[in-house]
Amino acid sequence: MNMFFDKALSELGPGVGYTGDIITKNDFETKCYKKIGSELSRNPANFGCTWEELETKMASLKIEYDATQYQRDRQYPSIGDQLDMQYNDAVNGTTTWKDAIDAIKAKYPKPE
Repeated sequence: MNMFFDKALSELGPGVGYTGDIITKNDFETKCYKKIGSELSRNPANFGCTWEELETKMASLKIEYDATQYQRDRQYPSIGDQLDMQYNDAVNGTTTWKDAIDAIKAKYPKPE
């Protein structure tokens, strides 16, 4: 299943549930449901969104996800660990913190 489907569905069709994998428009129309009163409706008109709107939202979420790949890849040590490194560097005359940060910056250079 598309990794962005759940988020797109929760944003566009709040309260819509589904069973199984939703990959196609037919899946959307047959496997999704919305509780209306005490009944489960499988009528797509009640979902609050269309398959096409979901596809557009999923594409938008993917673009957003891809745009933040750089930040996800660039994993710095926690602030606490960095402060410990800086303190130990000051006491011991070492460059542990600078070396750690330089290694991350070299591995994940900032895109131009």
